[in-house]
Amino acid sequence: MLIQSLIDSWSFFKNHVVALSLIILPIVVPIEVLTALYQYFLAADEFKALEQLTLIIIDFIAYPIYAVGSIFYIASVVSGERINTTT
Repeated sequence: MLIQSLIDSWSFFKNHVVALSLIILPIVVPIEVLTALYQYFLAADEFKALEQLTLIIIDFIAYPIYAVGSIFYIASVVSGERINTTT
């Protein structure tokens, strides 16, 4: 049972990696680039929670957006009502 579930999950991901990437990457990549630039140029050497608070809030806002988008896409594929990821 577990092996079959893993095989099904892998084949689904392999068949839909481009669509899932179109949903997730346009949100995650800019956030990660800005986070890296902020931490490299503006943040102090030691960890300070207040300096990282803005980045944490942005991550907490962005995660539900692309998670829900991924869930809606997966649900549409499973139900047979394919949605367009480009609009």
